[in-house]
Amino acid sequence: MNNKDVKNDEIDLMRFINVLLDNKYLLLFCTVVCAALGLSYSILSTPVYTANAVVQVDEKKSGNILKELSDGFTQESSPNTEIEVIKSRLVLAKTVEDLNLTTEVKPIRSIPFISKGLENLSGYTPDILVAEFVPENENLEELVLEVGANKGEYRLYHKDGETLILEGLVNRSYANDQLKFKVSILHSNAGQRFSLKKIAELAAIERLQQRLHINEKGKQTGVIEIAIRGESQRDIKNIIKSVSESYVQQNVHKNAAEASKSLELLQNRLPEVREKLVEAENSLNKYKEDNSSIDLDLEAKSYLDRLVRIDADLNTLTIKEGEIAQKFTKRHPTYVALLNQKKTLRDEKAKITKEMENLPATQRDMVSLNRELEVDQQIYMQLSNKLQELDVVRAGAVGNARILDAAQVLPNPSVLSKAVSTLLSGFLGFVLGLIISLIKALFNRTIQSPAMAKKLGLTAYTSIPNSKKQPNFSFDKFKQGRLNINNAKLLSENVPTDAAIEALRGLRADIHFAMQEAQNKVLMVSSASYDTGNTFIATNLANIVAKSGKKVLLIDVDTRYSYLDKMFDTENKNGIGEALTQSLPFESVVNPAANAHFDVISKGKITENLSEYLLGERFQQLLSWANTNYDLVIIDTPPVLSASDAAIIGRYAGTAILVGRFSETTRPELEATLQHFARTGVKLNGFVLNCTKPTANNRYL
Repeated sequence: MNNKDVKNDEIDLMRFINVLLDNKYLLLFCTVVCAALGLSYSILSTPVYTANAVVQVDEKKSGNILKELSDGFTQESSPNTEIEVIKSRLVLAKTVEDLNLTTEVKPIRSIPFISKGLENLSGYTPDILVAEFVPENENLEELVLEVGANKGEYRLYHKDGETLILEGLVNRSYANDQLKFKVSILHSNAGQRFSLKKIAELAAIERLQQRLHINEKGKQTGVIEIAIRGESQRDIKNIIKSVSESYVQQNVHKNAAEASKSLELLQNRLPEVREKLVEAENSLNKYKEDNSSIDLDLEAKSYLDRLVRIDADLNTLTIKEGEIAQKFTKRHPTYVALLNQKKTLRDEKAKITKEMENLPATQRDMVSLNRELEVDQQIYMQLSNKLQELDVVRAGAVGNARILDAAQVLPNPSVLSKAVSTLLSGFLGFVLGLIISLIKALFNRTIQSPAMAKKLGLTAYTSIPNSKKQPNFSFDKFKQGRLNINNAKLLSENVPTDAAIEALRGLRADIHFAMQEAQNKVLMVSSASYDTGNTFIATNLANIVAKSGKKVLLIDVDTRYSYLDKMFDTENKNGIGEALTQSLPFESVVNPAANAHFDVISKGKITENLSEYLLGERFQQLLSWANTNYDLVIIDTPPVLSASDAAIIGRYAGTAILVGRFSETTRPELEATLQHFARTGVKLNGFVLNCTKPTANNRYL
């Protein structure tokens, strides 16, 4: 990184720091206000409590026949799966139904947050529990409940709060063709009203899903925490208790259902196996009778034992396949492994069958018949045993989930302390103030320093600081007729030691050097828009130069909105209008300025169409006469962007300066003014920034 980059970084940092310094009161205001709001919120807000329960999911204790598969066939339920089960409608629907969560009850308050906060401070908390709310038509889905004067009494209104539906008592059920209703708990002041709204079951389940926080504690522990936050300790505890119990209950029901399904599968197959067993036994006995009870030799018996073992294994795998097919597709690794085992056994069986071709025909037939009988006997016994086992499992089914920690409400509310809330809010307020400050600085296109004018190609003269002792002669006051300026004194006369006057003395020196090379002694003072203070600079500069012994003439050509005739007591006297439109001697329109040391040609009584006369020879003759008879001639013009007068006068003036107001004159205004002067051939000698105020940032912008 070179020195230039380092310097740029330092300037950028200084700009940022200066933006903070310039907006310190804004930052302080935002910080204090937000801190106060944070403190108020922490005082008035209702405490939010947390209730939780912890459940454990063990290895799967299923009652189905898959338990006897090898470890590779067993699939355990993951914690993530169980978390989704807890969030499912299957589990939460029971909680919504049992706790009547389809009924939304809210206290009606005049000013919700403030009234609720005052209730918290006073220790009063309205409490109600609606056990049943079943409207029979849509018109009754929104109601208003009002607490009666006597304990346990209430009145139920339509949502308009006026049409009475019923008068009831706590713990008493009401049912008619329009409504079923029951309030089980009601602790509130007489006259307190509650809004009741019936929402759809699915919407209530979705709300509950969003409120629940379910997470596994640790990794692969199988321990799951179920938590919820809310203002009512009773309600959140009941919700967590219901959800945890519903989950464990559905887990038990799921395992019992699996056992029942396996039991039904075996019960459907047992009659077939029994029939095949009887058939095989009859076939073997008949064959023995027909062939005089032939016995098997050792080789045939060996083949028989092997085939029986293979058929038994195949049968076991077939039963297992029926179970697996209920849970997995044929592409699942468990299903693929089972099919591979069956293929291996079939290949082995085919090999043995081929080897048996060397046996005598009677031996082969005996092996086949004995094999069928023994396999059917084994299958029958196996199914009978499994039926008994599954019957026991179904009767005493247990789940693989249990509640470790029952539902409890944590003792401390889940809220920030007052100190933390105040500090955090104050910090956020500071950040907000910082963002506003940076946005202001980013989009601020006003002139903040002479350096900004230099970037536009202007020569920056002395800046004039804002004077607190200078009356506010604003353009708005003038238009509204609220400007009282009769015989007002100039600041250079009233407070000659003011900092603004000292700066004008410096400006006098700048102009003196600029006019040494000028074609005449005429100085034009103009601006881009009103309220920049060019009249203040023109009049006080004229007075300062005049007090130094010079003969000065001030010409006011702002015939539209000038107030100098009132200020210098030349109202209703001949002025520039008469000098240009009539053949009056120029001396006759010159008047001494009241309370000042220079002469003035005011706007006069004729103010219409002055711009047309500025182009004539009469105006040039006036300037020539003034240049001959005075040491300095200052012309105060209307704003460049409001009238064309300045562009005309600037062509005759030997020196021209442009006045801008700190933090009000914008860069686009200056650019438009410069373009206007460039088109008319007017050369600006310098720029004066008026009403500057001390800031940290204007030195760098």
